[in-house]
Amino acid sequence: MININNVYQTVLVLANKDNRGYITPAEFNRMADQAQNEIFEGYFVREAGYEMSGGLESDFSNPVLNISERINLFYKSDTPTVANGIFPFPTDLRQLGVVSVDGKAADYASHEDIKYINLSPLTYPVATQPVYTLHDTGIKVYPSTITTGVEL
Repeated sequence: MININNVYQTVLVLANKDNRGYITPAEFNRMADQAQNEIFEGYFVREAGYEMSGGLESDFSNPVLNISERINLFYKSDTPTVANGIFPFPTDLRQLGVVSVDGKAADYASHEDIKYINLSPLTYPVATQPVYTLHDTGIKVYPSTITTGVEL
């Protein structure tokens, strides 16, 4: 969870209160949002750094586990409705995690790979083993007969 004192201290740094004097509540709220976003984004950077350094095995002192628990508070699920063959991203999406279709995890494929996957009878996506590609506004799920049951 984000500590309110961290947010407050970050707002003070952003506002540079010593030089400007007091700030209005509206300015504080804008800067608080910015501070929360900076702290949240910092979780991902720190987690990646801890994963690269490796090492700790204790559950209580494992920095990767501790940061993951903080990030897990922000996980959300969404079941979008297909529009023009695309399942749109939620408006508050930060990063896409797992895509599932009727409870089965879908595999990611690049636009280059999906051409070859669709051409081969051995790798052609089926409802029991779906595949998805990323688009600017959402995801496209293969086979194209899938129109419901997609969860992001």
